[in-house]
Amino acid sequence: MVQISKAAFVLCAAPDFPAASARELIANIKQNPDKYTYGHEGVGGMLHLGAERIFAALGLAVRACDATTSAVESGRTVSGIR
Repeated sequence: MVQISKAAFVLCAAPDFPAASARELIANIKQNPDKYTYGHEGVGGMLHLGAERIFAALGLAVRACDATTSAVESGRTVSGIR
């Protein structure tokens, strides 16, 4: 195996999110499986695979939201295309 890149991950949440630390975040997600979503750059991308690996290791159920799909859907909603 050869390392071909490095990437930093940043965890962001709204100020009113019901957790003030990573431990509280993990506990909250475990208590509310599939309630939360996270965005990534596309299926199979570094963020997607990295996040899924972290969530699996922690036993968390979080729904993935492909940012490219979200952008397309947002555009359709704004333009009235279904």
